[in-house]
Amino acid sequence: MQETEVIIVDGIAQDTYLDICRKAVEYAIISIPFTYNRIGIKGLKRKIANIAKGKLAENLFFYFCESNQIDINKSLGQTPFYMPDKTDFVFQDAEWDIKNNFIYHKGDYLYKKYYKWLPGLIPNHTRTDQWSRRNRLAIDSSFDKKYLFTFLKGGESLDERTPLIEVHLSEKQARFLDGLYQQFRSNRRPKVQPFEESVFWHQFFEGANRALLFKLRAFPFLIITGYAGRNQWQHFKDCGVNRTWNNGLLRTRINNSYSRIHKLPSFASLVPHLKKQLNLAHFSHPKGRANPFLL
Repeated sequence: MQETEVIIVDGIAQDTYLDICRKAVEYAIISIPFTYNRIGIKGLKRKIANIAKGKLAENLFFYFCESNQIDINKSLGQTPFYMPDKTDFVFQDAEWDIKNNFIYHKGDYLYKKYYKWLPGLIPNHTRTDQWSRRNRLAIDSSFDKKYLFTFLKGGESLDERTPLIEVHLSEKQARFLDGLYQQFRSNRRPKVQPFEESVFWHQFFEGANRALLFKLRAFPFLIITGYAGRNQWQHFKDCGVNRTWNNGLLRTRINNSYSRIHKLPSFASLVPHLKKQLNLAHFSHPKGRANPFLL
């Protein structure tokens, strides 16, 4: 793919962005009794924030698609909060998972360094990781499995200590979540809904201010780049552990299978109508913000 096929979603209003982030944080909280080990209140807040960051990228992408009449189906693959999702969305008869990573750089945009040189990463840390399941389908009506590679700016540098999403939990709320963890520790995958969501939130927020649940430090733009399916697997290879990429733009801890984005087809190539009209976003240009109608 070319740099001018990278989509930069920078037109989402801040109040809408906050609402999208709130939904991500609340999903992380209600699902956490079924996804985490006992790690104390500080670790619990970090775990919730990490889940929320991934969900934030996913929700931003969905909002972009809705605003641009991109006919994705997110209901087929997504499941209730107490069950693992089958896939993030279905599009053009394929199951898609969004692989988002956080990059670190000065300024709002990564111009002149090129998004297309970033790595598309698929976890390959264990035998059951996503790379080993890259050809496994979860939905009867789908015919292929694909990964979409997106990026969000996480901060100015890799050494930055301030998290993008800061979750605020009282001791009472932490005890409440830990109590649910204990209750379902022998049944992490219940077959029926374990409790009503309205009852959960009433108990969780009792005596607390819902507006103070989290703090979003910035409003990073969603960067939508390339994708990979069975026709692109030959471009991927292992990267090893504890790797720093692109002179400090990105760091990975575990082993991943990766390909440089420029070797992959662009998501934009699947939705050619975006070249005529692109809402909430523009196409990347190495010299600066460009008019998408001129590319």
